[in-house]
Amino acid sequence: MKLIHVKLFFIFSLFWGGTMHAKISDSPSYLGYVKEITSSFAKETEKQFDLLCIGSGGGMPHNVEDISIAFIAYRKGTIKEAREIEVKATEKLLVEINANKKIQPFLIEYPFKANRAEVSVSFRQKDDSCYKDGSVVHVFQTKNKVFYYAEDPLSGKRVLLLEEPYEEARKLVLGS
Repeated sequence: MKLIHVKLFFIFSLFWGGTMHAKISDSPSYLGYVKEITSSFAKETEKQFDLLCIGSGGGMPHNVEDISIAFIAYRKGTIKEAREIEVKATEKLLVEINANKKIQPFLIEYPFKANRAEVSVSFRQKDDSCYKDGSVVHVFQTKNKVFYYAEDPLSGKRVLLLEEPYEEARKLVLGS
């Protein structure tokens, strides 16, 4: 009797494992479209702003809800430069997403808006450590706000330098 249970468990495990593998490898087509967009965007943005792309992703449980991409800039960051990169990169990503006809049916909203295109830039020294002089070490945009952080030299924790609405930052950079 014990042998029968072991065999049934083994057969069930093979069937269940095969089903799970099929679901994992059967990715929705929009994931490929997102990869095309983020790969192209990353290459162009790296060249334009002297950045290094360190990853991309987003929220895509059933549709494309948001797309995020992260970069490193190996230099000291100012609020002015961080704002310019954040806004220009976000706007460029939006153009690429909204112009891609293949992904449009999968977007949670069309046109895709800035609050769904999350660009993040970390400013670092060549040895990957953070600057501890009050300069910007991280900028990102989420929920229509841009956040600029520095690193506290004593605690090593991130401290908020500035928070501003995305539209304000956009006007400062693009003038419209």
